[in-house]
Amino acid sequence: TTFADTVAAATVALTDTTGTIAFNGNLTVTTALTTASEDYAVSILGGSNTIAGTTTFSNTGGVTLGNGGDTVAFTAGVISTASTTTTSATISATNAVITFGAVTLAGTTELDTNAAANSADLTLGAVTSGGNNLTLDTSAVAGAAISVASFAGGGVLTIRDSGGTTFAGTVAAATVALTDTTGTIQFSDNLTVTTALTTASQAYLVSILGSANVIAGTTTFLNTGVVTLGNAGGDSTTFTAGVVATVPSALNIAGTVAANTSTSTMALGDGDTNVAVTANTTVGGAATGLIDIGDATLVDGATLTVGTGIANPINLDKVTGTASGAVSSLTINTSGLVNVAEAVGTDIGVVTLTQSGGTTFADTVAAVTVTLTDTTGTIAFNGNLTVT
Repeated sequence: TTFADTVAAATVALTDTTGTIAFNGNLTVTTALTTASEDYAVSILGGSNTIAGTTTFSNTGGVTLGNGGDTVAFTAGVISTASTTTTSATISATNAVITFGAVTLAGTTELDTNAAANSADLTLGAVTSGGNNLTLDTSAVAGAAISVASFAGGGVLTIRDSGGTTFAGTVAAATVALTDTTGTIQFSDNLTVTTALTTASQAYLVSILGSANVIAGTTTFLNTGVVTLGNAGGDSTTFTAGVVATVPSALNIAGTVAANTSTSTMALGDGDTNVAVTANTTVGGAATGLIDIGDATLVDGATLTVGTGIANPINLDKVTGTASGAVSSLTINTSGLVNVAEAVGTDIGVVTLTQSGGTTFADTVAAVTVTLTDTTGTIAFNGNLTVT
């Protein structure tokens, strides 16, 4: 069935068909749009569509919402999980849920629940982008959550605002733009970004927790909430052209945090951004730029290794363990110059200088063991040295 022009009705009931029921003009429904659990497709392709009531697409043959630049407003929300939903439109609800199963982007898509309460969630299954852009928004109401199973296929993925966002599976996009959120934007599985990861100066948290993450471009974390890079010693987060994380309120790192391009630099923490090393961690990759780490506190039993044996200049501030538990350790491995500006101590087991182009410990060093393997030039302890 094809409706070539506008349709305006109180109720539209779609019981069954062989093939597709297509609304090619604007569709206006003032009470309800109902469907049945039959193998037909529904296409809503008008430029401006408004559908009242909570709409549930029970048909199993597919749902298409928009075909480029359209708007589809489900005033009391929409659920489409019985088959794949194909989108190319601005799709909205008014303080109500948007729940889709598998999603295929046929064009630029925007999904917005316009939440005024924490129940207006946005939930998506696996999203296949085909290089198209997707913007997600629930507004800044705490608990009005965005949940996405996975995102694949490139394009620009934008979190415009939410009450917390979680990507449970892998994310692969050209650009990931994190504009605002109340709470945390979390990537629970591998994150692959081929152009850029961008953030904004807002008080949200970012967690990248996959086991193998690769982020192109120079990444600067402008958000003022906590940034977490890895949550296990086996994780790897590579910022191919470097990373700056000096604005967030705190930084958690675990696994390998690397930069790999030319002289790309890494700035992790500063005087206002303390660094928590939450598992065995190596900072450094194939890039030879400066590695600069702010005050770092190591969890019990963890080893922080800075440098991979190439010519990175390294600047460290305070390095401490966690009192009253298993000792932690610090290893420095570079052929570049090393400056440790503040104290090393508090439950530190082994300080190892594998190699350097000259190292200065400007403040006190207290450890169970200090191992000096190699250096070019001088290893200088300018503050008190205590080795037990």
